[in-house]
Amino acid sequence: MKLTVYMFTEEVDAFNKALKRGAGYSKVDFKDKIEMDGEAYIKFPHSTPLGWARFFAEGLDYDPNELKSSRSGLILFLRDKGRIFAITAGMGFAAIQRDKIEYDFGLKVALNKLKSDKIFAVDTRKIDSKATLRRDISSIEGRLEEFDIDRYAQLLGRIAGKILDDDFGSNVTGSDSLQITDDLFFSDLPNKVSEIHKLYNSEDYKEMYPFVDNLRLVKGKAEKDALFYELEERLKKPIKGQKVILATPDIESASNASYYEVKYSRYSGRCFEQLDPDGIFQFLNDVADGDISIDRCKIRAYDSDGHQIDSRIRLIDYLVYEVDIDGGKYIFTQNKWYKINGSFVDEVYEYNADIKIDNASLCSVERRLKDDGITYMLQSEDEYNKRLARINGYACLDKKLFNKLPGFSKVELCDIFDPAGRLIHIKKYDGSSVLSHLFSQATVAASLVKGDERVSKWLENTIMDISGLDCHDVISSGEKLGVVFGIVGMQKKHDPKSLPFFSQVNLMSNHQKIKALGFNVELAFSDVVTV
Repeated sequence: MKLTVYMFTEEVDAFNKALKRGAGYSKVDFKDKIEMDGEAYIKFPHSTPLGWARFFAEGLDYDPNELKSSRSGLILFLRDKGRIFAITAGMGFAAIQRDKIEYDFGLKVALNKLKSDKIFAVDTRKIDSKATLRRDISSIEGRLEEFDIDRYAQLLGRIAGKILDDDFGSNVTGSDSLQITDDLFFSDLPNKVSEIHKLYNSEDYKEMYPFVDNLRLVKGKAEKDALFYELEERLKKPIKGQKVILATPDIESASNASYYEVKYSRYSGRCFEQLDPDGIFQFLNDVADGDISIDRCKIRAYDSDGHQIDSRIRLIDYLVYEVDIDGGKYIFTQNKWYKINGSFVDEVYEYNADIKIDNASLCSVERRLKDDGITYMLQSEDEYNKRLARINGYACLDKKLFNKLPGFSKVELCDIFDPAGRLIHIKKYDGSSVLSHLFSQATVAASLVKGDERVSKWLENTIMDISGLDCHDVISSGEKLGVVFGIVGMQKKHDPKSLPFFSQVNLMSNHQKIKALGFNVELAFSDVVTV
């Protein structure tokens, strides 16, 4: 029998509080001699026509009314040590109060039960520019390390594996719910729930999977409502130095945007050269008379020719916010809330504080007044890279793409090459999305340069063709090679702590990967000068 089990939060102290109102479920009694602390509800079959059946019947010879769907379901609520659980079947899962479940329940139980080498599927969410979702499935059981999970920058959402304990079941899948395959009788269910409850309360999983608690996606409605309230209050009363950031949600748009138009409701907009949160929220507060509603705030990105370059115009799509509440750190990004474990925050801060910063590697980025005589615009990355190469005697490899490895798309090995052996990667600062791309691009390039002679040879030849610099010795030896993460145009303190927290996480993760390849890794910031 395959069981699907949910656990409710402590506030749910009665079975009827766990059932949606108006779900159409009827209470059913237990049979004689069955004694359980619980209640059961069933939605009896109610057939409905299938839309696709009528569509295909236009050309196929059958009666579409004979094809119908039944949406029956069952929910068995059980209580164990004061906590309420639900076992669902059919469509029963759709009738429980999902905003009142323990969202880490199934995952924690599965992690506590699974052996580290018996995993065959994982779902992860990468916390970066696009919060990418990924599902990896293996044909045989293996270790979690074999699924290539970034323990710093990925959130584990689901895990499945084989259990060696015959008394518990054969297979287990844990996410918000717990699914187990077990050979048992109906009368065994209370003991099974009690065993599951005990596993949920255990912290044994922390020994093998300590990273699981680093990040938690906030799903509960009450918790999210409180966080959104806090966010709107902060936007109405800006505090100097608060971690409110506006970041273009698309990497290409971030690179090509010359200015942004910000509007509130039907009022006239204002143009900004950068996504400056202080200036933008001051403008919105002035227009909204100090009563900002996030849903009424719009942002449009434009290129240098005045063409809109991103269809997304909601401010909430651009918003990145960090807040500390009741001793916990919360981050809002890509329209989702995350809670960060305090010890993980300290680990990131301490690691990044030791990264060498060499701002002398870069030159200042120029800021020019536009033709309208009102707004300013930072020079483009293309212009900056050419200028940096000219001033410092570097080779500019911007948009020089290597594409001679099967299975790889075109790769930019660096924007700038320093004859001393440093691959310099440049990105104009525009929040988490751009920085995530900067760090990951540098990691991919470093692994190719160090791992394939064809790549390093192409790099040597390209540098010679472009600049006349002979870099054979420094590249071929590999001992003096370095990588620089170059962040230009960030008008705040030049310190890793000034970056959005998830950018700090990606910085730490990619710094470790590149360092492990044998590169010296540095971080560099540029100043902004008005010309």
